[in-house]
Amino acid sequence: SGQLLYGNGTAALSSAATSSLTATGLLSISNSPAILGASGAVVTLPLTKGYFIVGSDEGVAQATSSIFISSLGSVGIGTSSPQTKFEIVNTSSGATQDQLFLSNLASATSTASRLSFRTLAGSTTPSGGMDTNGTTTAALTSILTQNFNTGKGNLAFSTLRAGTLTEAMRILDTGSVGIGTTTPNWPLQILSATAPQLALSDGSSADNHWTFRSTGGFLYVDSASPSTFATSTANSALTINNNSFVGVGTSSPFATLSILSTSPTSNADAPLALAVYGAT
Repeated sequence: SGQLLYGNGTAALSSAATSSLTATGLLSISNSPAILGASGAVVTLPLTKGYFIVGSDEGVAQATSSIFISSLGSVGIGTSSPQTKFEIVNTSSGATQDQLFLSNLASATSTASRLSFRTLAGSTTPSGGMDTNGTTTAALTSILTQNFNTGKGNLAFSTLRAGTLTEAMRILDTGSVGIGTTTPNWPLQILSATAPQLALSDGSSADNHWTFRSTGGFLYVDSASPSTFATSTANSALTINNNSFVGVGTSSPFATLSILSTSPTSNADAPLALAVYGAT
């Protein structure tokens, strides 16, 4: 009584005085595939190196488990050879198998679960010290949007923008995708108040892009340089206003079709707005 026995696995047991020693449940013994039960009986188990001794739902020790920790500190669940710091394996041929749940068990609308990605950004904390805990640079958020009639949910994609985690794209329960908007009304809706909503490029940094912009009820199409974009200016190659008037070379069409040419490349005596000719 009052003595704790210990040893290094090769020498005789030694003892050290203790004021009290309480053991509840199971005690794992290092370097020996055995456990000590509450009754004091030692039970030998064939435990594989790297695995944990775990109990069943009834509290009975199991000889093997599905949790593994490698000597490098990698954790595997369902695998004894994790290829990353944390790997989950559950083989289910020809079927989709849930591998991980991120749960927020509240039920109010807008309840969400988030998966965040962090790096050490080198920013400072509010107290002025260096932030050593990491900064979230991107996140995936699952959002409950309706908690009745079987429920509805959205998936939001966020990125770090000017120091603030900001939503960049959202997929609704209907499958509609919104870029720059959280409420897309069509299969794909792109919102930008200051720049074109769509650009087509050939991959060359030297070639112009074709850009599309919707603003003020007008649609502007333009061939823009790599450093500029289509705007509501007279330089737009094609403009469709909210009266369905089409302007070519002008952003202010005044008829069903308005064509403006100020810099013709041929017939210098008279600017050509429209040329119709056949092949010879």
